[in-house]
Amino acid sequence: MLNKILRTGRKKFGGDIFGDYGKNRYAPLWEDTSTPISRGFAWVYRMTHGNIGSVSYALPNELDLGKGDTELDNILSSLDPTRVIYNALVPFLISMLEFYLKNTFIIALKYDSTAQDKVEDFRREAIAVGASSENITEESIADSISFQDLRNVRKAFRKWLAVDVKQPLTLSTTTPEESLWRRLDDLIKYRHDIIHRMGVDTSLSRSDFLRQTQLIEESLDVLLKTFADKYHIDIEQIKG
Repeated sequence: MLNKILRTGRKKFGGDIFGDYGKNRYAPLWEDTSTPISRGFAWVYRMTHGNIGSVSYALPNELDLGKGDTELDNILSSLDPTRVIYNALVPFLISMLEFYLKNTFIIALKYDSTAQDKVEDFRREAIAVGASSENITEESIADSISFQDLRNVRKAFRKWLAVDVKQPLTLSTTTPEESLWRRLDDLIKYRHDIIHRMGVDTSLSRSDFLRQTQLIEESLDVLLKTFADKYHIDIEQIKG
């Protein structure tokens, strides 16, 4: 588009153009190897990591108690109001996980030909029982799934996209309890306690919260590789 504007300008007004590429030189074009699904994945990935990074950067520090009695320091730290903020941000991390899973699912549904066949079959079945075809969209299918429940997430991805999201998240040389899948599940339950039981954890430190952000980011990277392998996408193209 830039080159088109420059050509039109020269044709209409004449003269020379001095730009970044030299006198009367237009911007060199490159082959765009991206696809709708790779561009969609890139948008979701960058949006998620960008927001998590912003929160990590802006995370307030705990009170500086200096070096004193360890037991007393632990008691005083538990009274630090900053830790309440850390608790309040845990649901944000889970919302980022939900955002990533849900939007990746929708994008794949729209551009995976096999998934589209399943969507069409589902749409025909719904119409047969009186539903409106306009109400059967990829978004409406995703809205029917709880992306806070990893078991439902696994079931949905296997059913619609033939992807087992649990498998790459459990590949580890450590014990099953230390797998990304198990740790994510524990973090979701932790979030549930904060939201539904007003369970403010005064032991949650700044470093604890940052480890939670690292867990989310590491899990997203593992899932990204899984999706990239399935759809033959260059990961570096997505990460930019």
